[in-house]
Amino acid sequence: MTQNLQGARPAQAARDAESNPGQNDDDNSGTLQFIAGTVKRDEMERMKKMLFRITRGKALTHSEEFWQGGVVGSVEKVAYLVVFSAAGGNKERVQKICDSFMGQRFEIPDMNTLDEVCLEIKGKVQKSRSLYDTSVGQLKDYLYDLNSSKAHSDDADVSVLEIYKWFVAKEKGIYYALNQLKLARQTFIGYMWIPSDKEGIVTAKLQPFNTTEFSKWRAADGKVGPTPPSSFKTNDMMEFHQITVDTYKYATYGEINPAIFQVVTFPFLYAVMYGDYGHGSVFFLLGVILCLFESKIRQIPAMKGLLVTRYFWLMMGFFSIYHGLIYNEFFAVSNGWFETCYSVKDY
Repeated sequence: MTQNLQGARPAQAARDAESNPGQNDDDNSGTLQFIAGTVKRDEMERMKKMLFRITRGKALTHSEEFWQGGVVGSVEKVAYLVVFSAAGGNKERVQKICDSFMGQRFEIPDMNTLDEVCLEIKGKVQKSRSLYDTSVGQLKDYLYDLNSSKAHSDDADVSVLEIYKWFVAKEKGIYYALNQLKLARQTFIGYMWIPSDKEGIVTAKLQPFNTTEFSKWRAADGKVGPTPPSSFKTNDMMEFHQITVDTYKYATYGEINPAIFQVVTFPFLYAVMYGDYGHGSVFFLLGVILCLFESKIRQIPAMKGLLVTRYFWLMMGFFSIYHGLIYNEFFAVSNGWFETCYSVKDY
């Protein structure tokens, strides 16, 4: 198709050439010209209209969306090809219009050499892909060699990259803690809250550091110290309930922990609304499985979050079965296990 366009002339230019036989045949201003480029998809229609007006209808614009991997926003662009007559200085005007849309414009090579240019570009693309694949392969080999290099044969199962990862995490943790301290000359001073029953543990951990001193903070005479934060002891049964309570409001120091009451009240009131011993059996079975196979399930990292809720499902399932039997509901189907104590024959 491209070879058929070589030297092509629009119909109007051919009629002008027949009406003016004395015109110089070397003047190729009436030959077809080609301009290609990219532009935003939203601007394509406006660009077509401007090219149509500026060339008085002697321009054919073809556009097609394209996707370029690794380039952000490439899906919002389109590639265009403009075929127009260069008569009357149209080429300069078309180029200015294409450049005004802040896109990329490419010069179309001679049609006779288009196949050679295509082969050359394909060769460059192939070389770039080969270089990319080679670089990725060398990087993988380097990382594998780095990860497998051990100082001792006993560390054959230890990943060097994992060691570096934890080392960087440890350093970040140290510097984060130092940023919380206050520098006074050459001494770092920090304030922290710890539970009173763990004071001995903290003191024992700091004994190996001779330059570190740990002591209780005491308010000056006549001054009131800051309000201590709340610290609640939890177990496997209360852990999930404590999390749900903390999402609403954390109890202040000296208040009763509402999570203790929620252990029973939440599953019970939930079952009042959801009383169905069919669905409740599913919840109860899920809780039983999580409790019985806890040690095996804990080995799966993705299931650790579900293990926190094992007693929660167990309690909700138990109370749902209890209320479901009272309501005589099994998967929303009524059952007459327990007859009513009221007589409806008189109604």
